[in-house]
Amino acid sequence: MDYRNKIMFNTGYVLWDLGARGDPWMLDAAKHELAHRSISIACGTVRPKIAGARYEAVTNAYAYQFMGVNSQRNEYHQSRLEEYAAGDTEMAIAQQIHDGTCS
Repeated sequence: MDYRNKIMFNTGYVLWDLGARGDPWMLDAAKHELAHRSISIACGTVRPKIAGARYEAVTNAYAYQFMGVNSQRNEYHQSRLEEYAAGDTEMAIAQQIHDGTCS
């Protein structure tokens, strides 16, 4: 199956049937996935060399800066997921990707 023009939601998410579809966090999650897609378009991969192992955190940073994701809400929901935590370094890398630098 070709996934290039699709984003996927985990409908197995514990709160999915309890209104997650209308939850603002779900909109943020969609924007995170769209940020992966934007990075892929810009760099040819969702894991560009410039991001290294921090590609999920860089994706969050990209979503914060260019997709309008609410960073406080997102960080609350991902509080135990260190690989998603975006700091100043990841924010700078996201900006570089947005400006066209991928390695």
